[in-house]
Amino acid sequence: MKRSMFCILLVGLLLMTSVISLSAQDTSTDNEEQLQANKTLVTRFYDEIIEGRDLNNAEEILAEDYVHNQGVPDGREGFLQFGSIIRETFSTYDYTIHQMLAEGDWVGVRSTLYGVTQGGGMMAALPEGEFTIDSMDFFRISDGQLVEHFGIFDMLGQLQQLGVISTPESVEAAAESTETVPDPDMTATVNTTEDHNPVANKAVVLTWIDSRNINNLAAIDQLVSETFIQHAAGGENGHEGLRAYVTYLLSAFPDFSTEVQISVAEGDWVALYSLASGTHTGDYNGIPATGLEVSVATADFYRVEEGLIAEHWNVTDMFELLQQLEVVSSEN
Repeated sequence: MKRSMFCILLVGLLLMTSVISLSAQDTSTDNEEQLQANKTLVTRFYDEIIEGRDLNNAEEILAEDYVHNQGVPDGREGFLQFGSIIRETFSTYDYTIHQMLAEGDWVGVRSTLYGVTQGGGMMAALPEGEFTIDSMDFFRISDGQLVEHFGIFDMLGQLQQLGVISTPESVEAAAESTETVPDPDMTATVNTTEDHNPVANKAVVLTWIDSRNINNLAAIDQLVSETFIQHAAGGENGHEGLRAYVTYLLSAFPDFSTEVQISVAEGDWVALYSLASGTHTGDYNGIPATGLEVSVATADFYRVEEGLIAEHWNVTDMFELLQQLEVVSSEN
């Protein structure tokens, strides 16, 4: 009798385990489908609204209370007004998407923006010309619509390429640091195989950010690959290249710190949207110390390989930084 009862209990446990396993699989499948749906929605935003300049589907893609930030008026109608300005100002406004990650309600995008201005419109101050700049964008999705956006594009690089900004020599070095570094793998794909753990990868990246915030550069040896590749301008490859760059940054902003606002991880990739702040007490790219406190938006994409940071891309709002350092005025 006892043996029979044990067999019954064992079979019951096995059945329960099978049900739980199947349920987990179903949940995982549903989650993957939702993440893919979120990516598809963001792709439609780029293809139909931005590049296609078709605002007819905006009601389907954008929530009524959509917030784009970046100085764009709030609400779907506010963004549509902005879209009209884009159409008037640029004959071409095309994004090449290099990376798209999805986690939870967020989608992170790394891209290159190519634009051609045609003169006139509400941005008539922009002369005719063309530009190619880096951009990183983060979208929050709710109920099948885009509800919020945070992003950074290289405005300083855009204005320089169009010949709008004329800067003194002390700023030229800082401006050059915003130039796009050639990307050797513009068709990189997300690796979602089981041996790539996005949770663990995000932990590695966030640990690096926390370590850098307390000037713990020894963490480079534990968290960064010896073959680390730096795609962000102003830095070099390898441990020593990264160490030298951070050391230089800290010499200009000794209290430099980064507060992560959004993090998105998928496969072996991690994307962050953050606020970087510090006090300018040392020379920075030829700009003498001002003693001013600054706070600017910055975005990063990291690739993690075998538990170590292997590659890094960055876009920082350098135009805003130079304004806060009182080197470039908003009027200019």
